[in-house]
Amino acid sequence: MITPTLETLRLVLRPLALEDADAVQALFPQWDIVRYLNNVVPWPYPPDGALTFCRDIALPAVARREQWIWTLRLKSDPDRIIGSIGLKLSEEENRGFWLGPEWQGQGLMTEAADAVTDFWFDSLRFPVLRAPKAVANSASRRISEKQGMRVIAVVERNYVSGPAQAEIWEITAGEWRARRRIDEARSLLARHFERTPLVRADSLSTAGRDAHLKIETGLPTGSFKVRGALYALSVNIERHAIREVIAASTGNHGAAVAFAARAVGVPARIFLPNNPNRVKAARIRELGAAIVEAGADLSAAIDAARDYASSSGAFFLHDAEDADIPVGTATIGAEIVEQLPAVDAVYVPMGDTALIRGVASAVKQRRPSVRVIGVVAEQAPAYCLSWKAGSVVETESANTIADGLAVRRPLAPNVAAIRHLVDEVETVSEQGMKEAMALLESRERVIAEPAGAAATAALLKHPERGGAIVALVTGCNVAPSSRS
Repeated sequence: MITPTLETLRLVLRPLALEDADAVQALFPQWDIVRYLNNVVPWPYPPDGALTFCRDIALPAVARREQWIWTLRLKSDPDRIIGSIGLKLSEEENRGFWLGPEWQGQGLMTEAADAVTDFWFDSLRFPVLRAPKAVANSASRRISEKQGMRVIAVVERNYVSGPAQAEIWEITAGEWRARRRIDEARSLLARHFERTPLVRADSLSTAGRDAHLKIETGLPTGSFKVRGALYALSVNIERHAIREVIAASTGNHGAAVAFAARAVGVPARIFLPNNPNRVKAARIRELGAAIVEAGADLSAAIDAARDYASSSGAFFLHDAEDADIPVGTATIGAEIVEQLPAVDAVYVPMGDTALIRGVASAVKQRRPSVRVIGVVAEQAPAYCLSWKAGSVVETESANTIADGLAVRRPLAPNVAAIRHLVDEVETVSEQGMKEAMALLESRERVIAEPAGAAATAALLKHPERGGAIVALVTGCNVAPSSRS
């Protein structure tokens, strides 16, 4: 495939041409540019170095379809070359770049790297991309970190500045596409609300522990659920016509679907268990959705919704089954790593698992060392039992004040996913959640419903746990009975 012109928000990437040699020669021979390049680059750089490189090395390799090389230009000044980026067929070095010092530190190379990585995977269809980085080249390594690449080997390489340790970074096509979907979800959701705050929690911190709260309660509908519902409904309505969307919920997912339906302009119908949380039911009605009370618990409401979808043709946005919802919740994980790059552990309430599957995938893409701890209610332990067993374990009931965690019938694909993504699972008592709610309100000025406080309750059980820790506060729709 020929090298195409590519564009990013601020850059134009034009295929390298022989007439670019003079501009490259004027910019390239600077120590800050060349010091971490392979020592095949001659130094001191000869007066005809750029011409020789373009004419005798780069352009012949491009003609053989062995390399794809671009010059970088600002859209605001497209006639001026500010750097270069290239791809090549190689076992350990598929991408390399350089940028003039004047333009470094502005995120421009990250834009360029994203564009050519898209081309590598989506147009050239290669399964993996590898890039060597000098360990001392922190700026270049940060780009790989931002892209979700991981170190697979440490080797010795010869650079213009001399021999030094290098890391080989890698990302697969599947990993890259998953990351880009999260980026797309963030862009879509940003049209509706801002990034949620991550704040230090003094009441949960100790001499060896730096505890933070990721507070989702300020989102529309007062819960994280709007992330998954809005993203999933938005992308599905682009794929096919939807005349009505339905959901089964204990409340928060239903409100999120009602919000999303109103945003995209389709009617919504929400199936709730009998005698639902009055606060959540009222919010669903306020958002214009119809409510159907069906059955004693969430499983019964799901069955009723599925029957209605089969008979009516409505689109059933199933919180536990829909593949797009975890992409929306993954945006929380991406935000956490941005807001606290040194995060060591994340506590996540675990109901139907769409939240933890999304958060864990995003966090581990960006920082693989992070431990993800799922939290379930002691009186609704189905997913904890299933995680331990490695297979579905249903329970007779899920009688907990944390209606957002009240699951008794896990799904096999979700059990398999959390076995892969989740490092630990904790159970919390009804009293523990009430105490966490009270602490959050009195000490941190944060209102949380029982499920929303579950991660904090789990953290309170382990004062010995140190490091940089994040507990998600996922919802604030408190039923009066939850406080008694």
